[in-house]
Amino acid sequence: MSKAPKRKPAPTFRVNARLDSATHAQLVALEQSTELSTTDVVKEALRRMHAELVGERAPSTDALDRLVGRYAGPRDLSEKTKVTLTASLTKKHRR
Repeated sequence: MSKAPKRKPAPTFRVNARLDSATHAQLVALEQSTELSTTDVVKEALRRMHAELVGERAPSTDALDRLVGRYAGPRDLSEKTKVTLTASLTKKHRR
């Protein structure tokens, strides 16, 4: 029976942070109450913060959402962009 190929471990990154005494106390309290390592507490905090702030949507779509449907124009503009732009430019440059 052949051995399965060894997988390379996923790369890890070291993070250094300066904490004030109150934040350090919170970190220690979380480590003690959850019996998690500092690394696992920080990972979980980042995961939760990311989920809260980003969720399932990318934040860059928020600006677009505020614009969609706000302006009047032909309903088929997105389908005829090239034709509409060409006509507009032709009209502009005939003057």
